[in-house]
Amino acid sequence: VYHVASAPHYPLPFPPRPENEIAPGVYRGSPLESSSIGRALLVQMLGWVEEGVSPPPSQVPRIDEASLVAPGAISNPVPGLETPRTPHTAWALDFGSRFRRDGVVGRQPPALGPRYPVRVPQLDSLGIEVAGIRTAALRAPIGSYLPWALRTGYPVAEDQMADYLGTFAPFSRTEAERERRADPRPSLEALYPTRADYDLVVEEAIDAMVAEGFMLERDRQREKALAAERWDWAQSRTR
Repeated sequence: VYHVASAPHYPLPFPPRPENEIAPGVYRGSPLESSSIGRALLVQMLGWVEEGVSPPPSQVPRIDEASLVAPGAISNPVPGLETPRTPHTAWALDFGSRFRRDGVVGRQPPALGPRYPVRVPQLDSLGIEVAGIRTAALRAPIGSYLPWALRTGYPVAEDQMADYLGTFAPFSRTEAERERRADPRPSLEALYPTRADYDLVVEEAIDAMVAEGFMLERDRQREKALAAERWDWAQSRTR
């Protein structure tokens, strides 16, 4: 069983559009792209079915590891980004004694039972989910990738979730900018003093993903090109 850390239901194009900026340095819609993981897992599944080769171990958030927590326990380090006021919840419904056995609705409207408990993945100090498969973009990050998006700027219910687009919040480019914004996350300057440092982290991230079975070797150059695009955009930003 696999969970792709911080992934939205579908990514928006990169770079983010200026009109999607809902707060200074916070964009509605995540560009986190994970198709390379899907391709690798398909190959892993074929090897498992056809040759009996075990796939990589499950990668999911877990309650016993504190990577799956109650919504109010989320640690959100992104300035200017609120967490959802409450997640969508589901309730147990009783449609009558014959519903489970025969599919016959005997009670309408149904009786309302208990609410199902909700747990959500925890975030680390960079604003990235701590559990699940991490893409190269998360292992060599230029910002925070959140799996939720809020209705910020909409006429009503701004603290509610909007679709499953995710949110992207790039790091400050320099330490001076980070201090000016009172951003607790590290700056790009602190994480990667030079472009060579960034390229090395990207290369190591790709090596690890290939070794873990979550990326195919043939996707290496594509991932390096995407990483270079992220770096160039992040360095071109001014605040």
